[in-house]
Amino acid sequence: MKTLQKIFYMTDEVWDKHSNPWSVWTRFATLPFVIAAFWSIHYVGKFSVIPIFTSIVWLWLNPRLFSKPTFQTSWASKAVLGEKVWINEDSDKFKAKHSLVLKFTTLISFSGLANLVWGVVNQDIHMTILGTIILYIGKMWFLDRMVWIYDDYSALRK
Repeated sequence: MKTLQKIFYMTDEVWDKHSNPWSVWTRFATLPFVIAAFWSIHYVGKFSVIPIFTSIVWLWLNPRLFSKPTFQTSWASKAVLGEKVWINEDSDKFKAKHSLVLKFTTLISFSGLANLVWGVVNQDIHMTILGTIILYIGKMWFLDRMVWIYDDYSALRK
């Protein structure tokens, strides 16, 4: 996870901006556009690089475009801040409570991603939709656990 943090250059300021619910939900809603960008390979060939590149740039820019929210108490804000805690907290004791569930939610997401990729490559709309649904279920459960992690961490710091 720290590697992704470095790739996306997630500073404390960027994490705070990304905790804006508008950032969370607009980024979350990007997946169908990313799928459409890759699906377009079948129709526009090499010109599909334009929507693919645009999607990647949006995913990188999104956490930087919004201002830090006045209050970081919404579910979406806590999900982002919980992810930051999870990445940066080194305490095995703290992580032990959540580790198994996070591995399971990641497995769900990756199984959805595998179906999704297979569906896009083979132009199978049903498999693409199924993969998307499974991926979103895994991601939502993951984010919900991040809220729990943030709440646990906040309680420890009081």
